[in-house]
Amino acid sequence: MTNITQNSKERSVSNDTFLRLSEVAHRTSLGRSTILAWEKAGKFPKAVRLSANKRVWWSADVNNWIREKLEEAGHE
Repeated sequence: MTNITQNSKERSVSNDTFLRLSEVAHRTSLGRSTILAWEKAGKFPKAVRLSANKRVWWSADVNNWIREKLEEAGHE
């Protein structure tokens, strides 16, 4: 049973990827400064720091945020 759960988690991770700020801006149609400001204000998913100068977002977090916005707008 543990292997099934572990394999399921591995598949989930393999389908997701890190996104750079430019990719997040493209997917959300938001400006870079808006994304950073909303992240700081807690209105947007937190970035993952890969190093002092490199931040990325987990694609699943960004996709979930987009889905939430669509549901709030009544576009399920």
